Amino acid sequence: MIAWWMIILALPVGTALLFCMDEPTRIFARRFAPWVSVPPVAMAIFWPAEQFADASWFMFGGAFGLDASGQFLMLLTSVAWAIASFYARRYTADDPKKDRFWLFFLLTMAGNLGLIGAFTIGSFYLFFALMTFSAFGLVVHDETTTAHFAARVYITMAILGEALLLV
Repeated sequence: MIAWWMIILALPVGTALLFCMDEPTRIFARRFAPWVSVPPVAMAIFWPAEQFADASWFMFGGAFGLDASGQFLMLLTSVAWAIASFYARRYTADDPKKDRFWLFFLLTMAGNLGLIGAFTIGSFYLFFALMTFSAFGLVVHDETTTAHFAARVYITMAILGEALLLV
């Protein structure tokens, strides 16, 4: 069962890292990136309810799984990510900063999906931080004055929210 979680989390992170490579690799990554959102949909549908995967080797020990509400949330979220992924493919087609967009998009997706399945505080906080700081890149993507202002507001609220998690 941990293999499913490794695929779900490693696929977007690994694909995001491809955007740091040479141009032919980035071209492949652009074509592949929307399909990264499909395995989480399958997992949400076929994951046995109330079954958990032990990852004691993971950051202070870890467990991943989906209870009934988590399974519904994973399905809802992964379908939303799939729709957004295929829309983003067309939306960013002519964007000169599309590689940076996809890098942050995929890291945000990995953080969000990991957050849903996290069953320990260490893994929850790790994926929450990954989602939070990666989403900053999406907020500031247009690099307009408004986007920079929104990004400052976002990161301030996000760091405050993360600090409150520790209380």
